[in-house]
Amino acid sequence: PDLFYDPKESHTFAKVWKAAIALRVRVMPLATLSKKHAAQYDRANNVVHVSEAEFTRPTSTTKRSTAHELYHVVQNRNVLTKVSTAKQRAALIDKGVLAMKEDEYVRQAWSKEVKAEAFAWTCDGETLNHFERAQGKSGFPADFLLSVVKQRVGEFTQQKKREYAIKARRDYRAISRRHGVKL
Repeated sequence: PDLFYDPKESHTFAKVWKAAIALRVRVMPLATLSKKHAAQYDRANNVVHVSEAEFTRPTSTTKRSTAHELYHVVQNRNVLTKVSTAKQRAALIDKGVLAMKEDEYVRQAWSKEVKAEAFAWTCDGETLNHFERAQGKSGFPADFLLSVVKQRVGEFTQQKKREYAIKARRDYRAISRRHGVKL
């Protein structure tokens, strides 16, 4: 339970959690995943890997990290509902990537990251709002919570956009080479 938001405290998380469970996601520790990357989604195997350190002793950012990755599960719904094995999913993912130009793939990959990050911060805000209300306070105005999400996503963009673009280009080129596509 320390890995995830309480669905009673975040209705946004509850919807995605329910959808991810229906898509048969698994969540498990991975020894080789660094603590820097608290969680990571493996699309072909439909597994959210959590670093062993975070899995056994979650930190304050673990819930946001796992929420972010669970959102990727829902983003992968099309692949997960069309085929059932990891090998079939990998082939379908590759086919989708190869249907795009490199820049288009990089833009799409970044768009998915931004949406997942906004989702995670929304869940965080809803949980804080629930806590405030449970303390007998009025909670936070909706526009304030939206402004926090916008600010955090802006910070995420400043810190990570270049890194994610490099990774997306590397992934695109690896898939292209694997399928004999000349760049």
